[in-house]
Amino acid sequence: MTSGVGGATADQWPLRRGSLVYPMPVAIACGRVLRARTSAQRVDACLKAAEVLTRYLAGIAVASFASRDAGGTSTLSELSGNLSFGHFLTTVQEVAAAREQHPAAPLLAQGFKTTKRNQETLRGKTDGALVAMLQLRNDLGHELRYLDEGKATAIEESADPMAAVQDALQGVEELLSKPLFVVENQEWTPDAIVLRRLLLMGESADPTPQTIKVDPTAGVGSTGTPYVAINKRCLRLPPWLLWGIDQGRQNFALLFLDAVEATTARYCTLDGTKLQVDGASDSVRDICSGTRRSPEVVVLLDGSNFARDWAATRDRIEESGRRQEGLVDWHAFDPDTVQWFAGLLNQPDEDPHRLLRERLLDGRHLVEPDELRQLMLLFGRPADVRGRLQRDVLDLRVIDSETP
Repeated sequence: MTSGVGGATADQWPLRRGSLVYPMPVAIACGRVLRARTSAQRVDACLKAAEVLTRYLAGIAVASFASRDAGGTSTLSELSGNLSFGHFLTTVQEVAAAREQHPAAPLLAQGFKTTKRNQETLRGKTDGALVAMLQLRNDLGHELRYLDEGKATAIEESADPMAAVQDALQGVEELLSKPLFVVENQEWTPDAIVLRRLLLMGESADPTPQTIKVDPTAGVGSTGTPYVAINKRCLRLPPWLLWGIDQGRQNFALLFLDAVEATTARYCTLDGTKLQVDGASDSVRDICSGTRRSPEVVVLLDGSNFARDWAATRDRIEESGRRQEGLVDWHAFDPDTVQWFAGLLNQPDEDPHRLLRERLLDGRHLVEPDELRQLMLLFGRPADVRGRLQRDVLDLRVIDSETP
């Protein structure tokens, strides 16, 4: 494992990236994996991250399932009593396997679609990784509480839970790129609806409110409610996820469905604070039995939408994170320039990225900030180079008739 600049290592970048730009609960879980210092802590953090991801995916999957197209009679398995990792994974699998079209269907399929190979059924990347983590969790059972370093080290070597978590994240990367948000308030004006929005992306549990202007014909239907935006459609996440008071910390937090009783539902925060909500169990049962609800369409005044607006912000956060970590993203460079330079080294048939890493960086994946800037100036796309220089560039070339 390569030592990092600024904290993360090269093979941990997917988790570091997740802590920066994934929806808040998943981002926090990624950060906790990165901050684990011992094998026992890492195994525990990886198992918790897998469960948090599963619970979050279940919330989106059910909200999308409820917004499915008319027609069809699909239902979901009824939930009751205390809910576990396995219950939520089953829910996601059922939604992913449903035949009806719904907003998140193609995004879930990327991580959960099964394929056939040599008469063998293969699970999707996320599905397979989460099933493996659930099996590990069940195998450890109550032993997880008393896991010692020796056994944890053996688990890391045999099961590689960190790699499994990264596989699970990668399979639903596009779905995790969709913004999670809460609208605190909205006001109607003659020209626009003005929203005060909390963007719940990244590890910050206390995001700064943003003022957003949207098309005056439609705002969100509910304030104080968690939504996820898939293009211009916004999916309401209750009753699987709520936005409420964490009594332990005395602040607002995301609340995950944790148990379904006869007349109430229990919710919990990432840190384990519990909350009973009267009547929520009826909403859970209604959606499982097939009740539909329409997604809410929200368009910004410039014609964009929440998902596209977040994509531009996410790119800036990622770029800043890479610079801080000193990670080289070869795919961000101009491919023709990279290929040309590799050809100058008289080994054009080799992988140009690997060749340049070996020749220019002594095989390193991580570099100092100044080195990263030099690489961008040498191999970057013209627009990126101009952005780094922040001044006009004049390309002067001498025409030499003797040079081919």
